[in-house]
Amino acid sequence: MTVDGKAMPVTIANASSTGLMVRCDSPPDIGARVDVERGDARVSGKVVWRRGRRFGFHSTGPMDPAVLVGAQPRDALDLLLDKQDRVPSRIAWPPRRK
Repeated sequence: MTVDGKAMPVTIANASSTGLMVRCDSPPDIGARVDVERGDARVSGKVVWRRGRRFGFHSTGPMDPAVLVGAQPRDALDLLLDKQDRVPSRIAWPPRRK
């Protein structure tokens, strides 16, 4: 992340198509203009809230959150199959009492 020409490491905690929640040691002030880069992806915006080591960032233009957090875009079928793989095939509910 770059604020006023000064680069600092950050962790992207959450991302949407309109902004980010970011963690860093010294969050910028509310209203500060910032640039966040990851690989070839770059997004500019403004800090809209700040709490402790976290802050909310609203982008000035459209962005792809999957690119910034490193996820690969996936289709709905892949997501459904992943979810099914994590669910046990047999669930006894309510639990049996001995």
